[in-house]
Amino acid sequence: MLTHTKWCPVTPGWIYPLASTTTAKYSDLVSSPSRRAAFIRDAINFMEQYDFDGLDLDWEYPAYHDWGRPADKNNFATFVQELKSELGPLNLLLTSAVSATKQIIDAGYDIPKLGLHLDYIHLMTYDYHGSWENFSDHHSPLYKRNFDTMEFYAEFTASYWIAEGAPANKLVLGIPLYGRTFALSSDQTAPPAPASGPGNAGNITQEAGFLSYMEICTALPNGYTEVKSYVQETGCGLTLVAAPSSTIATRLQLTTLTVLLDYSGIITLSPVTGQTTLSAKQPTSAALPSTIRDN
Repeated sequence: MLTHTKWCPVTPGWIYPLASTTTAKYSDLVSSPSRRAAFIRDAINFMEQYDFDGLDLDWEYPAYHDWGRPADKNNFATFVQELKSELGPLNLLLTSAVSATKQIIDAGYDIPKLGLHLDYIHLMTYDYHGSWENFSDHHSPLYKRNFDTMEFYAEFTASYWIAEGAPANKLVLGIPLYGRTFALSSDQTAPPAPASGPGNAGNITQEAGFLSYMEICTALPNGYTEVKSYVQETGCGLTLVAAPSSTIATRLQLTTLTVLLDYSGIITLSPVTGQTTLSAKQPTSAALPSTIRDN
């Protein structure tokens, strides 16, 4: 059982297909001093009413695409500063989930200011890849692979945030407890294997191109085969799981996680909880503390 647990409500993040609407609402909020003040007042009342320990912001993303506004970068930093000035004296935490992609980072985050006022910075080091691309790959690699052409791996993301002014001891690395799936368009199974779209939806999550950890575990004895583990090659703990329908999924294994040692900690993302075909509930979550400690 985890001790010293902190409970924080989270503001809405990426809600497909409403992402453009959500981003616009955030832009409206942070652009207005009166709206910011009203939000801060209501947020504090909510946290105190339900005995929360702080607030986690999940704006995906400031100044993003055509949905955001160039002023979002400065306005978000001001919003965070004002929030912290009110939450700090009440001993309430302030954290934020932030992008792992350089282009979005540069456009949307005043990193020195965020690093000063946020208690923790949650790096969304997952979903680097998915069925929106024409090839299959692990969606949360830790390190660069020989076929990578962009900085889509956790080591770069964390290093870049630090280089731009974020305190290393405030960074929290995101660990996904789910997989992205792809429909293969050839006999190739090793990344980056050609793909024609998302894999079939799972029985529980009902989302094409996506499987929860539990769905992957239950698929293993039911027609899926582990093809290759890329742990030594990449340090990312990737396992490919191939089904007869030419679908592959990626899932996390916990053999090499030493990249976490210099950072503040980890945050796990799992949309479904419960019993898997393994010997215990949430085996990955249970293994994380000892894996990090032992390394």
